[in-house]
Amino acid sequence: IPPNLSMMKQMTKLYLQDNKFTGIIPVELGQLDKLVDLSLSYNGLQGPVPAEITAVKSIELLHVHRNMLTGSVNCDRSNALE
Repeated sequence: IPPNLSMMKQMTKLYLQDNKFTGIIPVELGQLDKLVDLSLSYNGLQGPVPAEITAVKSIELLHVHRNMLTGSVNCDRSNALE
């Protein structure tokens, strides 16, 4: 996933599911402070979900299932994340 997506500051929805992406989730996506929906499911992503992403206050839906992620998702809004 290209880290420079974080330059699109007005983005509210980012759907990248089922694209065969590999590697880690870029922490830079946490700079998208207007992001509401983020779907990264059905890829080959590894490592943890960056805390910078779960800290985005506008996030309502975070889909990261069917990857090879590790760790837990730290969020006090657990009803918004899947």
